[in-house]
Amino acid sequence: MYSIGIIGLGLIGGSLALALNKYLSAVEIKGFDKNADNLDYALKNSMIDCKLTKDNIINLDIIFIAVPVKSIQTVLREYYSLLKVEKTLVTDMGSTKSYIHKKISSSFPNLKYIGGHPLAGKEVSGPRGAEADLFTGKKYILIKQEQNNDVNEVIILTDILKKIGCNVIFMSPQEHDRFLAFSSHLPQVLSTSLMVEYIDFEKENREIADLIGTGFLDMTRIAASDPHMWVDIFLTNKKNIINNIDKYIAVLNNFKQYINNDDKEEIFNVMIKAGEKREEI
Repeated sequence: MYSIGIIGLGLIGGSLALALNKYLSAVEIKGFDKNADNLDYALKNSMIDCKLTKDNIINLDIIFIAVPVKSIQTVLREYYSLLKVEKTLVTDMGSTKSYIHKKISSSFPNLKYIGGHPLAGKEVSGPRGAEADLFTGKKYILIKQEQNNDVNEVIILTDILKKIGCNVIFMSPQEHDRFLAFSSHLPQVLSTSLMVEYIDFEKENREIADLIGTGFLDMTRIAASDPHMWVDIFLTNKKNIINNIDKYIAVLNNFKQYINNDDKEEIFNVMIKAGEKREEI
């Protein structure tokens, strides 16, 4: 039997609890969330077996930390002295990796730690939106070349993640942050910015609310994502994100010029190229 702790029982942590209960034959889950409503909901709905406390944390095999990136170090400071570091493997589920990897390496050098990030989510937050199959078929990134871990610990964590439906891939913290800045963080910036523009436009054009189509809704769906999580993502991966914003602004300016110059051929070619690539992915 695995004894697993989950700190942070929002959408991701709550979905992890449901997935572990559904797909692992023998597991005991202890959970904690500083939001009393989240913790109470998880207990009442049998997402976790009991509350994680300073007294029962010592016997855990694995701890998953599912909180915003900048809060991960705070959580570890609170619990580190209570852990049996030679026994308990700690893994986080944060959306950026270089920042927390550096913090843990310098502040907790003896910790058995493997960084992780599930590429799964929804535009809602909290355990009420949790799903047991949220991770099914989704990629789960694990950070390679961690200190203080033997091959067996990596195998155990990978096996658990595969059992809940994840496709596990390995990369460095730097690779993770560079790639995710484009595939995840830039789309969030664009979606949020488009909604900010909508707010300003609506002030003088109230009728626009009746003219919103599926295209606009599709592009702005993730604007409703949890801001507590995203503020930390933006600030801990800002160099990569800003680089992608600058490149995207250049693309927009080019498109603007094509339209301004009545350049039918360039507009057509850009749309063909974009459409064909979209079909590929």
